[in-house]
Amino acid sequence: MPILDKGIYLLAADERQVLEALSVDDQDRLDAVLRAALVRGRGWAVKVANPGGPDFWKRGRRGDHHDLDTALPGRPVTPRHILDRLARAVARLGLPHPLHVHTANLGLPGNWRTLLETMRTFDGVRAHLAHVQFHSYAGGDLDEGSFGSGVAPLVEHFNAHDTLTLDVGQILFGDTVAMTGDSAAAEHLAHATGTPWMSHDLHLEGGCGVLPIAYREKSLIHAWQWAIGLEWFLTAADPWRVALSTDHPNGAHFTAYPVLMQLLGDEAFRREALGRIHPAVRRRSPLAGITRAYTLQELCIVTRAAPARIAGLTRKGHLGIGADADITLYRPDRDLARMFSMPAKVYKAGVLVAEDGVVRATPEGVTFSV
Repeated sequence: MPILDKGIYLLAADERQVLEALSVDDQDRLDAVLRAALVRGRGWAVKVANPGGPDFWKRGRRGDHHDLDTALPGRPVTPRHILDRLARAVARLGLPHPLHVHTANLGLPGNWRTLLETMRTFDGVRAHLAHVQFHSYAGGDLDEGSFGSGVAPLVEHFNAHDTLTLDVGQILFGDTVAMTGDSAAAEHLAHATGTPWMSHDLHLEGGCGVLPIAYREKSLIHAWQWAIGLEWFLTAADPWRVALSTDHPNGAHFTAYPVLMQLLGDEAFRREALGRIHPAVRRRSPLAGITRAYTLQELCIVTRAAPARIAGLTRKGHLGIGADADITLYRPDRDLARMFSMPAKVYKAGVLVAEDGVVRATPEGVTFSV
């Protein structure tokens, strides 16, 4: 792909050699396995997706609905064990980005408890929590009406622990595609929606589930997801530990980012949007009482500076000496969605690559590797 710089995040939690090293608690062996995989795969970071879940799922058991302390089939290893040991291994290896964590029980009512326990697992160890909106739900399996926000205790813990970073995984209304390395979660979503789906078992025990999805304003569940993501953005105290994301394409396509930026930076626009969603969510969501609006500086942080810092890209996200001169220029506009939808000029490493939507140059991007 031209212009874009890339970084490969290698899925590690359910790879056979990783589990074997964890089963005998051999940290030197674990470090060697991860180091070799990063070198051979030209990787930048280590990621987990539903740690241990595929091991349950591929042996005929549900890959979700388990807690972090349930032992994997036939192994003296739990998901909490996987998370803790991998986070510490990433720290020992000195990788630029901490362990990138998609925790268990994605999308399930009541899963806020799993995310809180995941946060508690990283006691003093750096970790990045991926698409937390999908892991912040209150409620129970059998009572749709109890579905709601579990953000409050989660953001309290997050705000108090500066070794943690996160991206939100905001959903925005419209059509998109769910695509995840968590095949068990994709199967659950397909059964819940009746949508045809595909799963493919990949090299090194990875997986991928894909299915179309449409988010609707008047859907109770979808409205809650929308409100929960915004609640995270607006109650997380430190924007330098938050990255704006829609977990592309799962929550929305990345081209919807300008709308999300207006929702964060324009309280009146957000209140108007809140007035259109499911009435039960309007009544019960804490979002109705939140007046915070992001400044342009904060929007720059969560879209540029913080993601670069979190990912360990020291030459990105700033204009200091030695930076890559990746610069985007916008024409000022009170309509933030319109302003951010069409940059006037985009420079890649100091080269003009786009102007008013017209591509001017297609330099080859860099693939970052450790």
